[in-house]
Amino acid sequence: MSTNYEVVQETDFVSRIVDLYSDGRAVRNSVKLAEREGSDFRPPEHRSLVHGPFLKYANEAPLISITEEEFNGLWESAIDKPWPPKG
Repeated sequence: MSTNYEVVQETDFVSRIVDLYSDGRAVRNSVKLAEREGSDFRPPEHRSLVHGPFLKYANEAPLISITEEEFNGLWESAIDKPWPPKG
């Protein structure tokens, strides 16, 4: 599996994620989709999908930049993260 993150670098805010699986599936999640899981009482600027400093630790492994258009293409090809989770 590989994961693609949409990150606002100035605020270290992860707003959308697309997971790509080896079987060809693409599953997306976003701050808006995560609201299905219940209320998030954190201030809006802290409602990142990844808790804590993302860029600080993500830089320990090489990140590959893609364009906004490329990310949006992945986003459009993906299905929403299932809710409630199965299992």
